[in-house]
Amino acid sequence: MLSLKRLGACFAVLVISACASTPKGEGEAQLPAWAQQPARTVDGGYIVFIGSGEDTTLERAHFKASGMAIQDLSNECSFAPKGTRSEDHFEQRVGNVYKSWAKFSVQYDDCESAKKAVDPAEIRKIANVPMADELKRYHEMMNEPEPMSLVSTETPAQSNSDNPSSSNSGSGGRVRFVALNNNNGFFWARQQIVYTKQIVILAPVNQYQPGSAQSAQIAHSLTPTQTAVRQYEAHNPDLRTGHQTYSSSPVRMQQLQARSVSRSVAHGNGARKAGKHEGHARRKFRRR
Repeated sequence: MLSLKRLGACFAVLVISACASTPKGEGEAQLPAWAQQPARTVDGGYIVFIGSGEDTTLERAHFKASGMAIQDLSNECSFAPKGTRSEDHFEQRVGNVYKSWAKFSVQYDDCESAKKAVDPAEIRKIANVPMADELKRYHEMMNEPEPMSLVSTETPAQSNSDNPSSSNSGSGGRVRFVALNNNNGFFWARQQIVYTKQIVILAPVNQYQPGSAQSAQIAHSLTPTQTAVRQYEAHNPDLRTGHQTYSSSPVRMQQLQARSVSRSVAHGNGARKAGKHEGHARRKFRRR
């Protein structure tokens, strides 16, 4: 049996320990295991993507996390097919900032079917339209770099024949594609495919009708780049088992930086023009 003296000492130690420890804040909440895994993993017959985002509002943080996961899934599959699952979300607040994680998955076979689809009717049949729309809104929110559509409005005569990113293969006119010399070219080419198929998925129902010249042009434009992507993937099997995603790829970071610089220059030129016009107006006012 403990003496009163020893009990008092133990009580003192407990009080000191309690005072020394700080309460666990919202920002220290334990992340679930899935939120700590790589952005891309292969789990059985599924490919799993983890997106993350933060903002001053919970709604925007949640939207950014989901948008990133859908973006990476779409880059892998060329669009989010029906059957794509939103599996889990986790949010926490750190000071005035909300952080969010989102987990999405797609069955491997569904992803492969989406990759192979070039006919607009087939693309629309298997596409998850709400996710395509959400991806478009995510791109607008994040000011994502927008790749050129694989469908060119130029005729062969209007195009530069020395342009390495275009070719005239058979009927249907000029086709744009990216040279796949490295992983950067691979991820950017896949993003071109995403953008081109997204146009089809979100187009009005009276466009890209079966058998139309418009549908034939889309199929003709997608085929060369999709073939190049599949060949590059076959020669680099680590891309199928690795963790890298488009959102974390150097090419996206480079494009975002270039886009930011371009906007800054445009903003600066606009401000200078506005100042020039304002000064001109002041001079005219003085003459009066």
